[in-house]
Amino acid sequence: MKKEFVSILKCADAAEAAFYTDYLAARGIPVTNTIETMRAWTGRYAQLSGKPVLRVQKEYVAEARKLLKEVPEADYSEMEQLAEKQAETWLETDTLDHCPLCGSSKIDSIPAGSLAGWLVWLFSLGLFKPDGTPFWVCRDCDWDSRRK
Repeated sequence: MKKEFVSILKCADAAEAAFYTDYLAARGIPVTNTIETMRAWTGRYAQLSGKPVLRVQKEYVAEARKLLKEVPEADYSEMEQLAEKQAETWLETDTLDHCPLCGSSKIDSIPAGSLAGWLVWLFSLGLFKPDGTPFWVCRDCDWDSRRK
């Protein structure tokens, strides 16, 4: 026997649909999010594909609508604390083994160079390669060493 689903909410975008899906699922209501079945929901086809719709089984409709009317306000204090978080001090000559901002060990070094350094290398026929300071990027919090 097929379960019958009822559309309860049409969302503006995929992020909003994901938020409401997680909100209802955390309260024990199984939700079907149509964004998972849409093939082209990004890029130039976003307007053609329609908007994501949340669907629940018939027996959960009343409870889901009640919960959607009582969605709690977001707590912005935690987000503000993350925005105000300062990176620890470091020197450009240091070799970093962890991110100065979040402490993650997923930090990568990208060799940096300049046009002047490239020209010196070119005109010295490769005999002299000036070392540029590396560009560091954290793969967890997206911190990079060019931000001051």
